Amino acid sequence: MGILPRILYLLETNPSVALEECLLSVLIAIARHSVTSANAIMKCQRLVQTIVNRFSFKGKAEIRPSMIKSVTLLKILARSDKNNCLEFIRDDIFPNITWHLYRFPATLDEWLKSVIERRKIESALIVEQLRFWKVCVQYGHCVSYFEDFFTALCLWLNPPAFERLSTNNAFSEFTSISTELYLVLAALARKLPTFASGVCDDTVSWCWTRVAPMVNLALKWIESKNNLDISKSLKSESVLQDSSLNAPLLWVISAIMHMLSTVLERCPNDIEDVLPDFVPTIGLAIVRNGSLTSFIEEIYQLRQHQREFEMCLSSVCCLQGLTRVMNLIDKHENLEDEIGKRKAVLKSVYTNFYNLVRSEWQYMQFVEFFGRGGPAPGVGVGWGASGGGFWSKPILLAQTDARLLIQLLEIFQDLPPEDLSAVDMINFAVQKVNSILAICLTSGPNDRVTMEKALDILLQVSSMKDLDLFIRHFLHSNGKIQPFGWEYKEEDYILFSETLSSHFKTRWLSAKKKKNKGKPFKKVRDPLETIHEEPDTLDYMNGQEYQSTCLITEWAHQRLPLPTHWFLSPISTLCNGKNSGSNSLNSLEVWRSGLFFLLGVEAMSSFLNSIDLQFSPVKRVPLIWKVHSLSVFLLVGMSVIEEEKSRDVYRALQELYGQIFDESSSKSSRLLNETDIKYGMEILRFQTVIHESYSTFIETLVEQFAAVSYGDLIYGRQVAFYLHRRVEAPVRLSAWNALSDAHVLELLPPLDKCVAEADGYLEPVEDDEEILEAYMKSWVTGALDRAATRGAVTFTLALHHLSSFIFQAQSKDKLSLRNRLIKSLLRGHSRKQHHKGVMLKFILYSKASASHKPEQNGDLSLQKAEIDKRFELLREACEGNSSLLTEVEKLRSSSVKEGNIGI
Repeated sequence: MGILPRILYLLETNPSVALEECLLSVLIAIARHSVTSANAIMKCQRLVQTIVNRFSFKGKAEIRPSMIKSVTLLKILARSDKNNCLEFIRDDIFPNITWHLYRFPATLDEWLKSVIERRKIESALIVEQLRFWKVCVQYGHCVSYFEDFFTALCLWLNPPAFERLSTNNAFSEFTSISTELYLVLAALARKLPTFASGVCDDTVSWCWTRVAPMVNLALKWIESKNNLDISKSLKSESVLQDSSLNAPLLWVISAIMHMLSTVLERCPNDIEDVLPDFVPTIGLAIVRNGSLTSFIEEIYQLRQHQREFEMCLSSVCCLQGLTRVMNLIDKHENLEDEIGKRKAVLKSVYTNFYNLVRSEWQYMQFVEFFGRGGPAPGVGVGWGASGGGFWSKPILLAQTDARLLIQLLEIFQDLPPEDLSAVDMINFAVQKVNSILAICLTSGPNDRVTMEKALDILLQVSSMKDLDLFIRHFLHSNGKIQPFGWEYKEEDYILFSETLSSHFKTRWLSAKKKKNKGKPFKKVRDPLETIHEEPDTLDYMNGQEYQSTCLITEWAHQRLPLPTHWFLSPISTLCNGKNSGSNSLNSLEVWRSGLFFLLGVEAMSSFLNSIDLQFSPVKRVPLIWKVHSLSVFLLVGMSVIEEEKSRDVYRALQELYGQIFDESSSKSSRLLNETDIKYGMEILRFQTVIHESYSTFIETLVEQFAAVSYGDLIYGRQVAFYLHRRVEAPVRLSAWNALSDAHVLELLPPLDKCVAEADGYLEPVEDDEEILEAYMKSWVTGALDRAATRGAVTFTLALHHLSSFIFQAQSKDKLSLRNRLIKSLLRGHSRKQHHKGVMLKFILYSKASASHKPEQNGDLSLQKAEIDKRFELLREACEGNSSLLTEVEKLRSSSVKEGNIGI
């Protein structure tokens, strides 16, 4: 017997009150687990009906907590599937569950006469019933019940005497009901028909004739006298200064403002002669009182200085509603005298919330993630995570702040432009881009709409122009990166905007579906899951259709929250091979647009001040992901970097990351002591961070390089970067072996043309046995012959690290390795006498000569004593082997003839 039949059995055996509550709590937890679990409850025969019959409210004067939980369970089941909601309505479950709404007292005095405990439990019940009703309204059902409930609920729509409620300890209960009731009205307002049509169907839509009375009731809360009472209550040091009283009051105001803004959104914007009469009434009430602007400032002060979570959250939600109403009133009424005042206030609020959001996005990075599919359904998400889990209060507050910030950015787009200086315009544009990137990282599974709005603002044509401006200023001020000799045109900005918008929304906002289990799994050569686009996704519109039948969001059907490196996806995502032909051109545009966007946000970061830079979403992305993305980009071939603009942008990114890498390497070297050098210097751990099979990716990259590059400098520099001394040893070894096996060691550029400074490739001296043996193998087999002729970085690395390890290493535990390398070197020379010049260069090598051109080496040659010491070391490594000793003597004689000894 499963868990649900067991619970049904217990419910049918007349359990105790305590057991009833426990059983309902278990069912609520199961229903919240996932949509599948909620459907299982619905399919369990007699279970839902038993709950409804057992906890039917008709004829029961006593209200028990188990009754409230039964309403909560039905609400969750309704949210999980629209069909469940329809079933509750068809079976008359909704009226049976909500009949208590008719019983409320007609006056405040009558309500206050009831016992405190009864008042508390009654308010909790009505709140859950209103939430259940709101769910039905969101699906478009039970709209007609407004006529039945209005008379009984009218008490909670009028502002009460706050001091009296506080004296009777009824403040929280009253405001909680008022809040939920105004939220129901906001849901009803979304079902209003087109105002000009005059058509009204009570079963599916709310009527405009019922809106005006509700607006008048709402305006009573913000009229001068009542608003003055509210302000005093927020400022006073009396009992109302207690946050437990202020927060509920702010929740009511927030709900009212959201209801008013929803009504205003449903009003026409372009047909002024058919505007409802209450629209100017709202505008006049705000202008006449002149209090909305000051009220916004007061509310923000609560968010800024209060540490109590409920007060902070309620103040931000209240600000959201207030700013929405302000913006909509300005659109409908065009009150120019007031727009300037409110715009100044909104800019102040924006600046302050920008300072909050720029640092709050990091809370999301402390959440425990369970792979790409998110956490297991139903578990305590983030248990043990630093700063709390995904459902923690700091993250909820951060996401609410982010929603307000994106709302303010939307408002600024609608306001008339200001006469700003060039510096101020750049600063605002930098703040806008930086804040939107932070908002995207803050967004969770329920923030799809916020994410859409953020992308719309970030990727509009004007933003593309801002990014281009950042790039021009950055290249001009950097000095080390060559500026572009061309400019982007208007059609380029439009193409970037459309392409990036389509890509990011498809990649990160499309709903996922389960993979077809009927198809056998086919192993591909490249197992890196971070490279290829996931083919099993629903399209963007299908994702919206899924949401229309379900009011909850599952981790399994979406990709939020985003990884920090999400904006790299245009260049790090390859097509899956299914879509060729027409989509190939679109893929090229995505890659080109992605390069531009990446350089744009990197250039934007250079304009940030020290505090903003500390919290920059772009700078906080590990360099390893950026380098990896540039490498993935090359797997598509040469088609993109052969185009002039894309090639220059790619080159600029390479040089920029080289500079950043050199700076970070220098800082890490200063912080490390001698004992930490060995373990602390590898700062690019591709195999550890990206994927454990990264060597396979390197092999694929080198194969592509060998097949299509023809020694292209840009491509070669990217491949050569994997030979940098600060890349982890397994990756360096894989890169070298792949280049050697493909016989393309000579195609890499010289050391002075590689990404990052030369010392990073040369120091510290290589001590990894496998890598040294790989260098030696390539040396003695002749794989480096052409690399030596061309001056490729591969020959320089092998020459430097082998010579430095053999002649300069002091570690005694590496003595056997050193001798083995010398023997291999001499045996190889005995078989290839034409390598005599290269061998002499090896013996006479010094690091200084490696970093200078040959004609500048005259005064850098080794002294005679050092040369003698090196030949003596070669003799000792021969360990008496006569043939090897003969090779040493031949080399010494050649050195004397060429005049190297004694110089």
